[in-house]
Amino acid sequence: MTALIALHDGETVRILTDAALTRLTDGVLAKVRSKQIRLENGVVIAGAGTWQPCCRFAALADELANFDELADAAQDLWKQALAPMSAKDREAPGGLIVAGLSEKVGGPDMLVIEMPGSKLSDSAVAYAIGPHSNSREFTGRFLKRFADDPDAFDVRAEGLLVMEALRRHCPRHYEEAICPAIGGFIQLTTVTRDGIETEVLHHWPDRIGQSIDPDATADLETRDESFWGTTFAEVYRMRENLAAWPGLPAEAILPWPSGDERMRD
Repeated sequence: MTALIALHDGETVRILTDAALTRLTDGVLAKVRSKQIRLENGVVIAGAGTWQPCCRFAALADELANFDELADAAQDLWKQALAPMSAKDREAPGGLIVAGLSEKVGGPDMLVIEMPGSKLSDSAVAYAIGPHSNSREFTGRFLKRFADDPDAFDVRAEGLLVMEALRRHCPRHYEEAICPAIGGFIQLTTVTRDGIETEVLHHWPDRIGQSIDPDATADLETRDESFWGTTFAEVYRMRENLAAWPGLPAEAILPWPSGDERMRD
């Protein structure tokens, strides 16, 4: 599990995720890819925690017509997505954000599913989760500050600060190591009445096959194609029936996972 932040102010839903997938044994960076899935029905799904049920949920959601249909079926679909998992994995912490345009509310809307327990909320205005239990110190501050006033959130400045704090000060406890779990890049997706837009706010110079360095920083303005090429050695593609995110490097896009990879996002 790494980081997932979402806010809903009534007019806009904003979702922030990082892009690191690390090995459960030692925390080494295994893959870098978007943790947000955009479906053809106009729904965006973002997850933190075990990635496989998020993908299974997205595959089921892709069969529905729109956000409102998905909202009505979300609890049942999530149970189906969790069904193949062991009881232990179902108790792992994590979160799922579902966002899109709702005809019922007349604008953008958001659902939150929290793990463990599969608690669904259709009224949350702010949500945040980090890679470890001590993340609550930072996510709690975020929620306390912005839950009552989501308009006050400066996503470009404060969103980056929250992500950096979680990366630097909230390492994940792996089986053989304690090290950062947040990395790759920060993806921001914005859902409004006009549609859905996504962009990369920031990226870190993390290297696949190495542990994440919490002190490593990178300037988004100075990145170039050679950086992406040396950082992401493999080129991934999304399922053909899903729309690829505009503005993201092709190397950031992954297909549905196969098998039970011992990795967490």
